[in-house]
Amino acid sequence: MRLTRGFEAWTQGINARRDDNRIRQFVRAIEAVVKPEIGKTRKQFIQRAQLFVGSTESSRKMLGEIYDLRSCAEHLNDVRSYYIDEPMSEIDSRTALRVFQAELITDHVYHRIFETGEFQRMFIDDSSIDSFWNKSEQERRNLWGEPATLDSDVARYFYPFGGS
Repeated sequence: MRLTRGFEAWTQGINARRDDNRIRQFVRAIEAVVKPEIGKTRKQFIQRAQLFVGSTESSRKMLGEIYDLRSCAEHLNDVRSYYIDEPMSEIDSRTALRVFQAELITDHVYHRIFETGEFQRMFIDDSSIDSFWNKSEQERRNLWGEPATLDSDVARYFYPFGGS
């Protein structure tokens, strides 16, 4: 059931027009798989989602911003209020970049899960998801495999003419 709801959130994110709705749905889709505990949602979202994108300081920052933008959208706050020190000219492009990265992460996660029956069984329901996240970090990394390479996709599709 949880995986089905996550898949539905992913498709709703793909079909949504506005960035706030897109990021809400992509984060919900990722949350379906990382299953953060109540009261630890942001922290565990960032920690667990690093399995999918790599464990670097830049990935932690990116995942934190993605989660915080989702929170702005969820609570109907203007995302511009999130970017206190950003120039107005940068806010829309920075938000669009984070939404695009959230989509790439979600695409990576669901493609990987639906590649094999083994992954589908690992994430099919709450108990199987709990079992996966209760494994050691090394076991999870061995099972999951290589993380997504977001930088190359961002360079190719978000900045196709070499901007950054």
